[in-house]
Order: sequence, then C-alpha cells, then structure tokens
Amino acid sequence: MGKKKNREPRPFDISRYAQRHVALRLAYVGWKYHGLAVQRDVEDTVEEHLYRALERTRLIGDRETCGLVKAGRTDAGVSALGNVVSLRVRSACAGGRGVTPPAAKNDSGKEGDEANQSSADDLSSEIDYCYVLNRALPDDIRILAWAPVDPEFSARFSCKHRTYRYFFDASGMDIEAIREAAGHFIGEHDFRNFCKIDPDLSHYRRRVMTIEVENSPSIAGASVGCFVINGTAFLWHQIRCMVAVLQLVGRGLEQPDVVKALL
Repeated sequence: MGKKKNREPRPFDISRYAQRHVALRLAYVGWKYHGLAVQRDVEDTVEEHLYRALERTRLIGDRETCGLVKAGRTDAGVSALGNVVSLRVRSACAGGRGVTPPAAKNDSGKEGDEANQSSADDLSSEIDYCYVLNRALPDDIRILAWAPVDPEFSARFSCKHRTYRYFFDASGMDIEAIREAAGHFIGEHDFRNFCKIDPDLSHYRRRVMTIEVENSPSIAGASVGCFVINGTAFLWHQIRCMVAVLQLVGRGLEQPDVVKALL
C-alpha cells in the first residue's frame, strides 16, 4: 500500500472569524528579558513571547494587522505588575463592545465560523483569553486580566497616567534630602537632562504628577527604599536618570537644588 501523503496545514484565515478589540493586563519578571518591545536581531523580549503565544493559539492572523499597542515600554531587566497592551483578537461572539464581524465567508457560504460564535455579547461565552494565553506563555509572563474596549482605544494614547516603582539600597542615605530633591520634579518640566536623547523627538516636556520616596525597615541589615513615580508619560531612560541624581543627593554628593538647576 502506498503511503498517505501528508497534507499541508491549511493557513489560518482570521477573516473567517469575528474579532474583538481588547485590553490585556500584563505582568512579567523581566530579569532575563531584553526589555518589553520587539527588537531587531533580539528574540528574547517579552513582546516576542507574547506574539508567539498569540500566533500559537490563533488569536491573531499576523503581527502586522492585529494592531498591538503597548501602554509603556520597559528596558532590559525591568519587571512589570500591570502593563497594558491593546489589540484585535479572535472572538467567539458575533456582537458586542469592540467586536467586528467576520469579513470572509466559509465553505457553506455563511459569514464566519458561526458555529462557534455567540449571538449576544455574553462575556461568559467569550474566549478565556487569560487561560488560553497563559498556557502558551513562559511562566514568568502572565496575562492577569482582559477587558473589551472600543475600537478607538489605544493602550498608549488612551492611558491617563503611568506609575513606576524603583527599588534601591537606602542604607546610609539621607532620605529627607532625597524627598526635598524629588519635590522639584513635580509638575511639567523639560527633562532633556534626565533622559537618553532621542533625535526623533521634537520636545522633552513631560509632567510628573506625584513622586514618593518610601523607606522600609531594615531587612537582613539592609534598608530598602522605593521611588514611586507617577506621570502622564516618560522619556527614554527618564526614570533611571532621575533616580541616579536622587541617589547622588542621598549620598551627600549633590545638594537637593541640583534637580531644579537641571530642569
């Protein structure tokens, strides 16, 4: 008997399915990753693993058309507890918030894969995106929650504010001097002296809404401090540059007014 020929897998056509615009809440331990965003010639980024999981589970047709947008980028080694991405994914519902109907017709002439689509926007019948993606993601990258959003929603441009927490060894530091210096950051300022210069930017003004300096009790002989910085948006390496200057103040190598002079 002749051997059966292996059929080529049929390409996945997402146009046969309804799609929903969603926001995903993302957490990850970034120590071993080269940052969040996909980079040329670097495979081990958080976004690369997210794309692979989306493709493996057939929640997207391809990377170019799913419209993935990130609320904020993180650098190599940086972790996140609540970053947000927005994108279009395959949906089991035929209608509802953020849902667009299938564009293609199946072999029977009906639009989309109607057998798998709920006729109402009942989220209990929607794909469990957290469960499906977490099964395909590394253990140190998790989808914590998802929500349907309007097609106009952008994780980047609809974001009202962002919060960064930067932990540091506060042993021997003058916390009150750090707090005095940190107060100068509040408000809208030109932060070109507190970032890595990007030649594509036309201005460097950003608004810091609040900044707190927390100091925890001694743990195993070390004092752990935390900068909690909340703002509308941040420049490339802005947080780490701000923290570097504040640590110089804490060590007595600079006066608190140095921040005011650099803004």
